[in-house]
Amino acid sequence: MICFVSQSRKSSVIIRKILLKNDILSYQSGFPSLENPRGISEHIRSLPPCCSVALIDATEDTVFGERACKVIKEILPHISTVVLYDKSLFDTEKFKYFAMADHETDMSRNDEPSFSLSAILTSLGYMPKYEYKHLKLVKEDQSAIYLGMKMTLTEAEYRILLYMCTKAEQISTPEDILSFCFAESYRMVSSNIKHHISHINEKAKAIGGRKLILSERGKGYKINDLM
Repeated sequence: MICFVSQSRKSSVIIRKILLKNDILSYQSGFPSLENPRGISEHIRSLPPCCSVALIDATEDTVFGERACKVIKEILPHISTVVLYDKSLFDTEKFKYFAMADHETDMSRNDEPSFSLSAILTSLGYMPKYEYKHLKLVKEDQSAIYLGMKMTLTEAEYRILLYMCTKAEQISTPEDILSFCFAESYRMVSSNIKHHISHINEKAKAIGGRKLILSERGKGYKINDLM
């Protein structure tokens, strides 16, 4: 699991849109409070225990990047840290800018950052899962092949199914889906997720006669194992 740590809501939306465009799903819930001396450490401690990679947004504040990376290494030493930075904020030419980071990549370039970041995450074992039983997602046009037939998807529906394929047989809460699949998740509510899943199921039923995503009352959603 990838978590995304940023102190800037504006920067967070911009970067996470880039990540989502490249099928990189990352969990984000809230923003660290820098006014509280323990703000970053409290935020890090609230992250899910299964996180294995932390993407740290230092594109607007290099000091934040250094502090966040240091705290993560102190509290969760098993997590690999990847610092996203803007090279234009530095007036020196250096190979490595953040001493505590395992990896770092310059996000100020045009088409290269996502490629570089994807390569780093692949080396750390992160690979989106595009298939589950009779469902196959097609990255090129963000559609799906379901029971051998093409199913047209909206961008939001594609992200949700990508996440559900990755989670496969596990139950996903609406809050988790919001946090992983939407850059603007702080503006959305769980009813949005219910709406998107309802549309996915309508399309799936038109092809196979049954729902693709099942809901479990009080728990969340999972892919239908009997599809």
